[in-house]
Amino acid sequence: QGARGAPGGVPPDEGREAPGTMDAEQRTRELKAAGNVRRAIQKVRVAKPDTLEELQTAVFDALEKEIENLGSLHGIIAEECEKGVHLGSKHAARMYEKWQEDELKAQKPKELLGELQALHDAFSERLKSLGIAAGLQDNGPGKEMASEDIPELSKLVDETAAEIPAFAKAATAFAAQHAAEMRDPAAPVDVKMQWAKLIKEIESSRRSGDVLVAKSKLVISKAAAREEMEKLEASSGQIRESIRDFSETVALAESAVVDVEMQVEPFAKVKKEPDCDMMSRALDVETGMEHAQSCVEDSRERLKAVKEEIGDVATKGALGSALAKELKRPEMRLGQLCGRLARALNLITRYRRDANRERNLELVNELKSEVLEKVKFASSSVTVAADAVSEAEKRVEPFAKPKKNAGTDLMALADESEELIVAAKEALNMARGDLYPIDDSLDEEVKQELRKVLAGVVKKHELRLGQLEGHLSRATNLVKQYRQGVQRAQNAEVLADSKAQLLAKMEEQKWGSAALAALEKALREAETCVLPFAKRSTLPVADADALAEKAREAIEAVKVCMEEAQSQIKTPIDAELNEELQKDLRACIATKLKPAEIRLGQLDQRLARAVKLLLSFEADVEKKRKAEDDAMFPALKKTKTL
Repeated sequence: QGARGAPGGVPPDEGREAPGTMDAEQRTRELKAAGNVRRAIQKVRVAKPDTLEELQTAVFDALEKEIENLGSLHGIIAEECEKGVHLGSKHAARMYEKWQEDELKAQKPKELLGELQALHDAFSERLKSLGIAAGLQDNGPGKEMASEDIPELSKLVDETAAEIPAFAKAATAFAAQHAAEMRDPAAPVDVKMQWAKLIKEIESSRRSGDVLVAKSKLVISKAAAREEMEKLEASSGQIRESIRDFSETVALAESAVVDVEMQVEPFAKVKKEPDCDMMSRALDVETGMEHAQSCVEDSRERLKAVKEEIGDVATKGALGSALAKELKRPEMRLGQLCGRLARALNLITRYRRDANRERNLELVNELKSEVLEKVKFASSSVTVAADAVSEAEKRVEPFAKPKKNAGTDLMALADESEELIVAAKEALNMARGDLYPIDDSLDEEVKQELRKVLAGVVKKHELRLGQLEGHLSRATNLVKQYRQGVQRAQNAEVLADSKAQLLAKMEEQKWGSAALAALEKALREAETCVLPFAKRSTLPVADADALAEKAREAIEAVKVCMEEAQSQIKTPIDAELNEELQKDLRACIATKLKPAEIRLGQLDQRLARAVKLLLSFEADVEKKRKAEDDAMFPALKKTKTL
C-alpha cells in the first residue's frame, strides 16, 4: 500500500474517479481520515492473540469516528477494514498455534528442571537434618554431644556420607542424559538459565555435604574424646595406685641388688688364683643374684601390667602426661638396676673364668711330663703301622701288572690283600691315637693346651703316618681297579647273551606297543567316564555318587595297565644283574624304546588329568551333600556350632 500511496504513506483512491468539483480542502480531509483508519488497520494485521480483540475494536472505532470525514473513500476504507481484520485474525491464530507449540516444547524442559530440583531439594533436606543434629546449621561451631546421642549421629553421618556420592552420581547422570533436550533452541531461555544455575547449586551442595560430614565426624570425635577423658579421670586413682605398687616393687628389687653388690665387691680386686674361700663366696653371691634377678623380673612384669592398664593415656592431654611422668622415675630406676645387676654378674663370671684358666694351666703343667713320657712309645706304634702297610704293598704288587701274573690266582690274592689293607688301616689309626695320649674326660681347654705341647714332638710321626696312608691308598686302588677289570670282562661275556635275549624279549612284546594299546584303550574309557565332570553338575547326590564310582573303577583299571606298560618299557632288564651291565643293556635298547617312553609319558599326563577331574567332582559332590544335610537338619548344625 505504501508503494502505491501518496506522500505521507496514504495511498490514492482506487476504483473511482475523483470528482472534478472536489476542492483541495475536502480532499485533504478525506486523505487524513483514511490515514487514521489505515494506521489502525496496520496494527490489527499484526495483532497478537491477547491484543486481537482490542485492536479490532480500535479499527471499527476509528472507522466510525472518521466516517463523516472519509466522504467518497468510505467504501474503500470499509473494505480495507474487513480485509485487515481478517488478516489480523489469521495472524493471531497462527501466533496462537506457535505459542501452543512453544509451550509444548517448553513443558518437557520444565518437567526435567522440576525433577532435578526435587532431587536437589531432597539432598538439601538430608544435609539440613545432619547440620541440625550436629549443631552445625548456619556455620555453627557444633554442639557438645551426649554419649547416648553419639550412635544416632554416627549413623546419620554414615548414611549422609554414603548418600553424597550416590546423589552426585545420580545428578550427573540425569544432567548428561537430558543435556541435549536443554540445549534445544526451542527450550525457554529462562529454563536454560535456571538449569545452569541448578547445576552449579548441585555441585556446591555436594562440596558442602563433604565439609558437613567432615565437621560432623569432628564433633563425634570430640564427644568420644571427652567421654574417654572422663573415664580416664575416673580411673586415674586406680592407675596411680598401680604406679605406687610398681615403685615399691622396684624398691625391693633395689634392696636385693644392693645386697648382691656388697657381696660381689671383693671380686673386683681379687687375684686370679683359685681360692676355696672365694669360690664358696661366689656360690653365695650367685644364690643372692638369683633372688635379685627374680625381684627385677617381677618389677618388669609389674611395669608391663601398669603400661597395659594405662593404655594410650600418654597421648591424652595433661592427665596422660602426668601419669607418664609419675611412671618415668621408677621405670628409670628399674633400668639402672638391670645395669648394676649385669655388672655384678660380669664380675662373678670373670672371676670364675680367670680361676678356671689358672686351674687349667696348673693341670696342664702337671700332665705335660706324663703325656710327653707316653709319646715316647708312639714311635713303636708307627713302626708297627709301617710294617703292616709294607706287607700290604708287597701283597698287592702283582696287581700293578696283572698281565704278567696271569697264571697266579689273583682273586684269592685280592681277598688276602684286602684283609691286610684292613689290618694296616687299624694299625695306622692306633698309631695316630698313640701320638696324642690325652684323656677325653679332661676339659676342652686343657686338651687344647696339651695338643699344643705335643704338636712339635709328634710332627715327624704325623708326617710318616701321612706317607703310610698314601701308600695304603695306592694299594687299595690297585685291588679295586683289578676287581673292576674282572667285572668288566665278565660283563662283556654276559652282555652278548643278555643283549640277544633282551632284544628277542622286546621284539616279542613289540617294544611295548601292545601294552600301550591296552593302556590307551582303558584310558579312553576312563576319559569318557570323567568327561561330564569338566562341567558343573546338577545331578542329584545319589546319581553323582554312582557316576563317580564308575569313573573310579575305570581309573583303577587304567592304573593296572599303566603298571604293566611301565614294567615292559621302563624296567625290561633283570634287576639281579650288576649296575654296570644293566647300564650297557639299557643303552642298547634306548633308541628303539624312546618313542614308547614318550607315548607312555603322554598317557600318564592324560591319566593325571582324569584323576584330577574325578577328585574335583567328588569334592563338589561332598559339598552338595553337606549343604543338603545342613538344609535338612538346621537345628543340628546350630547345635554343633554352639
